[in-house]
Amino acid sequence: MEAAVSMAAGFSYHLSECIVQGFATSHAAQIEPGEDLANECRLAGKAGITWLHNLKDGNNNASDREEVEACIQRLMQHGDGLLPKMEDVKAEEIGDLLENEMAGMTQAIEAAAAKIQDMLHKTREDNSGANLQVNENILGSCTELMKAIKVLVEKSRDLQREIVVSGRGTTSVADFYKKNHRWTEGLLSAAKAVGWGATTLLDTADRVVRGQGKFEEIMACAHEIAASTAQLVVSSKVKAGRGSQLLTELGAASKDVNRATGNVVASAKAAAEIVEDQ
Repeated sequence: MEAAVSMAAGFSYHLSECIVQGFATSHAAQIEPGEDLANECRLAGKAGITWLHNLKDGNNNASDREEVEACIQRLMQHGDGLLPKMEDVKAEEIGDLLENEMAGMTQAIEAAAAKIQDMLHKTREDNSGANLQVNENILGSCTELMKAIKVLVEKSRDLQREIVVSGRGTTSVADFYKKNHRWTEGLLSAAKAVGWGATTLLDTADRVVRGQGKFEEIMACAHEIAASTAQLVVSSKVKAGRGSQLLTELGAASKDVNRATGNVVASAKAAAEIVEDQ
């Protein structure tokens, strides 16, 4: 019985992680393939829940297991289809492609943080009382989240450079990226997702403080950003040495992002309660 419970818990954890990362990746893709990936995530979740419910009732049907396996296979295929094809990129261009994407991600975060500060200044001019309190709390927590993400991105880039320097030996940086194309593809996908998350959080916060959005949207956006940064952390550290100080620093930065995400969610919930009481 204990083994079955442990198996079910492990399955639930890994499937949920797969779905969360899948949704985060879908946002960084083109509209149609991104929607296809998101739909496969939903189907995998439904299949997993059905199997667990039946397992709880004592019905360990082979057809349920096969459906879960089929959904996961389709999910993997859709994910692979979204990865940039390194074989279509010249070796000397791969390093530049990744560096440009990482730089673009940093710029998106910095632009979003600056815009949120502008919004905070404007809301102090245009609002007072409860409305000002609500907007200040939300924008303040979003600012702290952006700061935490920026630090995480910087640590990720530092670790990435350390991995390349220690792993390439006598080969060129471009050849290292080409040889480790799966790792490179993962970093590219993660960078796109984080950049998208920063922009989306900005747009959502803007709508909320203007009274055109819902507090639940802020919460959902914060969770999406947490998933995207988790994807970046996993992609960054997969080739890192266990004793790497930069890996330790990346882990600490990841925890700071999680704390900041929790603060955004808490601020949105508190804001919703304040508005309800008015």
